[in-house]
Amino acid sequence: MQVLIKPMFIYNFHVHNCMFSKSESCVISLTVLITFVAFSQVLLTRNDIQLGDTKLDINCKNDQESLRLSLYNNLDGVDRFIVKHLDADLEFKEDFEHLGDRMRLLKSLWRKNSATQSIAAEVMMDRVFPWLRDRSKILDQASSRDKGIVMTIGNNFVTTGMQTIRALQQLNSALPVVVFYAGVFDLANENVHKLVRLPGVELVNLCDLLNCTTLDMDKWDTKPFALLASPFKETILMDADAIFVQNPAILFKDPGYILTGAVLFKDRTLFGGPSYTANWLKRVLPKPISERAQATRMYHGQTIHEVESGVVVMDKEKHIFGLLTICLLNMGTFKEEMHTWTHGDKESFWIGLEIIGEPYEIHPELPGSIGSIDRSVDERLCHGHLAHFDREGRLLWFNDGLAQAKRDDDDWGLGLAASFDHYGREGEWNELLCLSSVILPIPEDLQETIQELQHINNLKRIH
Repeated sequence: MQVLIKPMFIYNFHVHNCMFSKSESCVISLTVLITFVAFSQVLLTRNDIQLGDTKLDINCKNDQESLRLSLYNNLDGVDRFIVKHLDADLEFKEDFEHLGDRMRLLKSLWRKNSATQSIAAEVMMDRVFPWLRDRSKILDQASSRDKGIVMTIGNNFVTTGMQTIRALQQLNSALPVVVFYAGVFDLANENVHKLVRLPGVELVNLCDLLNCTTLDMDKWDTKPFALLASPFKETILMDADAIFVQNPAILFKDPGYILTGAVLFKDRTLFGGPSYTANWLKRVLPKPISERAQATRMYHGQTIHEVESGVVVMDKEKHIFGLLTICLLNMGTFKEEMHTWTHGDKESFWIGLEIIGEPYEIHPELPGSIGSIDRSVDERLCHGHLAHFDREGRLLWFNDGLAQAKRDDDDWGLGLAASFDHYGREGEWNELLCLSSVILPIPEDLQETIQELQHINNLKRIH
């Protein structure tokens, strides 16, 4: 008799007439790690178990430990470690050290060819990522499109998101845009219809690909999951209010991106000094701590904000397991701890890549501010838009949109153009986010570009 064992987590099944009378049966509990049925079948015969190409000769006994030992002794050294390691502790512990160990193991197993290693990877996937509804679609990059932009837009940022998309088109960006949202409570049907009417824009409900109930996504939480679900091999993730003044496609040619496949942008240097955040960071980062992590300002207590996630550039083929790790940091107790010590999702991008040991680059240029001088505060730039520069020091993109307000519940400010006449590179920021540094007038050609972006969005200028 042969019994096909279907994929489950712990396999309990009965084998009749196995060294017993017909009225008896032995219950064999196997912690066997089963891969997709299409790739591997486990067949139980009277006196042997067939695991892929490996035939395990055993005698059926009413003794689980004997059977497990028989299986274990028939495995090679690497596979023996895998089974022992996983079987000793099948629960996924939510601590950073355990997360790094498991994700690095999963990454190595996923790309191996032995039956047992493939089986182990599948079980770990099922255990750690039960919220992936369509795992093959997300993990298999062979069918992905080349390059594109991914955004997340909720009900409060529909107008701002539309302004941002029009600005991209005005810059002659040829990159396709996919907007993700997390169900009708995140983006109402009427707003879906508004966005889908924009040329070259696709809308995707994340809940069709992920179990949104399990994830309990809110606000920023959707961003790393949208990047994970991106249909593009190489993706620029950008906020609904991120305004480029250069064609965003140049980011794919950035030397840091070419080298590592992931580029992040620095946030303001704020609230330095004795830092509990730095101590926490040194506790959770894998040991030995990488030179890249040690080079961050946060590591040295100079700031509690290392990067921001208004724009993230990532090669999914290189970083799919890094992305999975980043997503885990935005769930459950990991998310609670991250939000205790950091702000929102932004630091999870580089910390997640550190945890799994994947390369990335934090863009070397420090941020600045773009806006209007407040002559009542020593001619500082106050409440300006956070600005980011390319490697030659030219303005590349800035936050907070083109209008004086970015939320749809502020009807007055949404229709008025924000004022941009000066900019400054990083200097000293006070508690009101006023920048004190060398403040310069915006070059005429750049000012014209910004005004064109405001004009196509019908924003009224106040003189």
